[in-house]
Amino acid sequence: MVNWLELKFLPFAVKLAENRYLQAVRDAFIGYGLPMILLGSFFLLLANPPLPAAWLPRQWFQLNTTLLVIFNATFGLLSLWIAWGTANALAAYYRLDRERIALTATAVFVAGSFPARPVVATVENWLTELGPQGLLFAVLCAILTVEIFRWFQQKGWLLRLPKGVPAGIARTLAILLPAGFVLTLIWLSRLLLAVGLGQADLTWSAAVRQLITPLVRASDTYWSALLQILVMMLLWSVGLHGMNLVSAIAYPLWAANLSENFSWSLAQPGTVLPHIVTEPFYHIFAHLGGSGATMPLVIYLLKSKSKTLRQVGRVALLPALFNINEPITFGVPLALNPVMIIPFILAPAMIVTVNYWAMAWGWVARPLYQLPFTVPVLFSGYLSNGHISGTVLQAVDLLLAALIYWPFFRLWETKVLHTEAEQSDTLK
Repeated sequence: MVNWLELKFLPFAVKLAENRYLQAVRDAFIGYGLPMILLGSFFLLLANPPLPAAWLPRQWFQLNTTLLVIFNATFGLLSLWIAWGTANALAAYYRLDRERIALTATAVFVAGSFPARPVVATVENWLTELGPQGLLFAVLCAILTVEIFRWFQQKGWLLRLPKGVPAGIARTLAILLPAGFVLTLIWLSRLLLAVGLGQADLTWSAAVRQLITPLVRASDTYWSALLQILVMMLLWSVGLHGMNLVSAIAYPLWAANLSENFSWSLAQPGTVLPHIVTEPFYHIFAHLGGSGATMPLVIYLLKSKSKTLRQVGRVALLPALFNINEPITFGVPLALNPVMIIPFILAPAMIVTVNYWAMAWGWVARPLYQLPFTVPVLFSGYLSNGHISGTVLQAVDLLLAALIYWPFFRLWETKVLHTEAEQSDTLK
């Protein structure tokens, strides 16, 4: 398996990791999307704290609507931030005027999301297009805008002003031709789309969302959840950041599912949420101690007979408490290790299987809040779904991971002890 990973999977994974579009999307989510998501989730948690209503003062419920304003201004406008961030990152890759191009890409996204006949009754529907529902269209607008700007620059189709014109004004006027072209393109194409389908208020954002609806539904199935965790762990197994690479592709689907959970919880509090496979499903309930569910392995390392492994355990303990496990991944190592790679992939796959069906069968509340991935295990389980069942599930997952890692750890420990004994004999 290790040979196949090195010879077949690694070259493909490296190309995927180096793809400029995926890098731009990843940077946008990390730099622009994640802060807004976490802030929005925090204020949603404040507006709907996971506590019995009798424990809260009456005035708290009067603040609910006010707190949701901040949620709507952050997570509720997620696609807007991602359109800006993706264009900014991709323009920086091409060494273009990233601020002005990002501004244009955001305008293109808004133009493609606004209904042809805006009236008061459609404002609320339009605002939903700027949230997680419009993420894929936001990314497409960003990429289209940057590539058109790049094409105009390569052709030399930019306004050239005399040298005496201030640099700031010159740079601003230089973007007018490509910006006007891409905005006109999105406007005309939207009109043709609406006329062609006989729906005057149809937007590009809504059309793209309708197109990917089957994909969104499929993303919330068990087989999709299992495939995603397997790809994550295969990438980690060759030393690449699996969560970042997979989320660059899958996050629009996770965010759409989580957004529907938010809306459902506000409209029908106390009922079963519609979606399982979201970002917290992986970061909170699968990556216990870090990718690979390696928290139990840290305990084994600390108690190991091997001096080398004990040292790795000491270094890895504090990061693992906050779900950071690079010290283990590359210190044991787990990546490209013919013994430890098996539980490294198997444990998360089994955990995802248990978690999915526990939530599908109603034994455990489904994820509602996205938290920083560094929130410690057991606390994060409760906070993520507002129910003690989240903590119980994490405890079961830890036990399952411990059982899976144990025999493989003993095999690897024996090998490391043998190596240490040989090195000791050589020194004598």
